[in-house]
Amino acid sequence: MRRSSWLAVLGGLVLAGGGVPAVAQNIEEQATLAAEDPAGPDWFGFSTGLWGDSAIVGAFRYPNVAGNPDAVAGAAYVFGRDANGVWSQAGELTASDMTGGNEFGGSVDIYGNTAIVGALRADGAAGGQSGQAYIFQNNGGIWSETQILAPANVAQGDQFGSSVAIQGDRAVIGARLTNAGDETNSGAAYVYEYDEVSSQWVEQAMLAPAEHAANSWLGMKSALDGDVALVGTNRWGGSGSNGKVFAFHYEDGDWTEAGELAPNNPQANESFGHDMAISGDTAVVGAFRHGTEDDGDFERGSVYVFDRDGNEWSETAQLFASDWEVGGHFAYSVDIHGDIISVGAKRTDAAGTNSGAIYLFQRDSAGDWNELAKVVPDDLVANDRLGTAISVHGDTVLTGAFRAEKAYVHLVPEPTSLALLSLGAFGVMMRRRTTA
Repeated sequence: MRRSSWLAVLGGLVLAGGGVPAVAQNIEEQATLAAEDPAGPDWFGFSTGLWGDSAIVGAFRYPNVAGNPDAVAGAAYVFGRDANGVWSQAGELTASDMTGGNEFGGSVDIYGNTAIVGALRADGAAGGQSGQAYIFQNNGGIWSETQILAPANVAQGDQFGSSVAIQGDRAVIGARLTNAGDETNSGAAYVYEYDEVSSQWVEQAMLAPAEHAANSWLGMKSALDGDVALVGTNRWGGSGSNGKVFAFHYEDGDWTEAGELAPNNPQANESFGHDMAISGDTAVVGAFRHGTEDDGDFERGSVYVFDRDGNEWSETAQLFASDWEVGGHFAYSVDIHGDIISVGAKRTDAAGTNSGAIYLFQRDSAGDWNELAKVVPDDLVANDRLGTAISVHGDTVLTGAFRAEKAYVHLVPEPTSLALLSLGAFGVMMRRRTTA
């Protein structure tokens, strides 16, 4: 099959948005993913997860059909990649207690043969949008629900399942409206671990910082890598404020608070903490509203990069798109794996108003982050919102475009294949064609 993508070859190091010799990248579009049974505008692509040759895409408004009692119950779709690089749908996931309005699929993640799906508006054990998370297992190519999760202290309106992250035998699940520390809607996250004896996922800990603030919605986003979990929000203390991200560390059988990821020069109302990810000792946090009306940079967006030394997190870089666009919402979604950062900019006008775009960055041997490319699929059109969700693992990037009901898979070539070009800060537009 022959596929093509527009990609911008752009300026490299962007600690302050400046241009250095650019990096020419042949970013292959390997696949376009879509549900086999769409039922109206289901918002397929609103959430994504990726691990190896497995991908999961959420469609929380499925089936979006007027008069259907199950409307907006939600669904998620698992895709697998074969040895020839061909992606195909491997399973459609729905809740065994499917009910309209649950928004199952609003958050998703996958690790190997295990998938986790959040349904923050599900009327679980405590009723009234207490929320639930669902575990699915792949057994011989068949994906089946194996467990429904809800914490022991879940209460009505907690919206458990606001965010989900899974790695190995551990999962972190956000509950953005739980009343941690007796503060209304302060939010928290919960850790679950898989117990091989009982073959069940068991609640291990509630993650909430010593500092609490009402209406903060902590847990609206979460991330996990090994023994470190990140829990964050873009509205600490309520709407109109900035966000916070807290780290938690597992050691000697206990989870403890292990520092805050705080920018050196935060900007008011930049939505710091709207999305985050962690890989090893490096974490990224998106602030898609970075930029002010006063300086003409309204809602351009920014990515903050942090590195860890023990329990101390320090900002080591701040990334901008080299074609920084007013209102582009660069960093609405972010992810990191190894030396690759993927960034979604869902309102960038790359292929029409609010079409969206993907930006890729790579860390070089000196530890500096360089922008590799801006990727825009050929079939992207206005209002597709590419970059609403993004995931990266190895050389593979998965990006959702929920208004187009699609998700795109792109491949990043090995660093040794890069060709250096001196093109300045804004580079040029190229068209790359690949055959798969």
